[in-house]
Amino acid sequence: MGLIQDIKLFRDFKRFVKENNQATKINPIVSLYGYEKSYGTPTPLNFDSYVENFTSWAFNCGYRNALSIAKVPLKIYKKSIVDNKVKFDNITSHPFLDLMQSVNPHFNKFELMVLTELYLEVCGNAYWWLVRDNLRVPRMIWNIPANWMKIVPDEREFIAGYVMTVPGRAATPVPFQVEDIVHFRVPG
Repeated sequence: MGLIQDIKLFRDFKRFVKENNQATKINPIVSLYGYEKSYGTPTPLNFDSYVENFTSWAFNCGYRNALSIAKVPLKIYKKSIVDNKVKFDNITSHPFLDLMQSVNPHFNKFELMVLTELYLEVCGNAYWWLVRDNLRVPRMIWNIPANWMKIVPDEREFIAGYVMTVPGRAATPVPFQVEDIVHFRVPG
């Protein structure tokens, strides 16, 4: 169902209510998408269905946003104060910039940023797994699909870790330490 059809349905719904002189008991937007049975109660989050249903115009909008964000060049600045004036110097050589040019053997910065933004728009969360060397310096970044990741809560630290489970497989869940995952989230 496209955006134009949704607008027509909404208009038809409003006309029906006006012609029959009925009070709206169902939120018309909720009714458009078939959630009228659960209206008034929060529906449980199912990120797998969010990813599966991210198609048509919604996908195109999200994909265009992701492409726009991925095209923005990464820059690092060093802040300094000279003669009571704030000055920002562009740093052109940095390990982070090197890592982002080739994030892992299969992805570059552009692909990583597109996937990160798409998962943020679809699920409200995105995850990077930082693969570190023996000195704990990040050497690779892997994007983990947001619908595969679960947060392990902790009473004192808020998050004890993360667990990745590939849906549809009888694979063993893979645990991650908090410091090895970069968790991006949309507030709300």
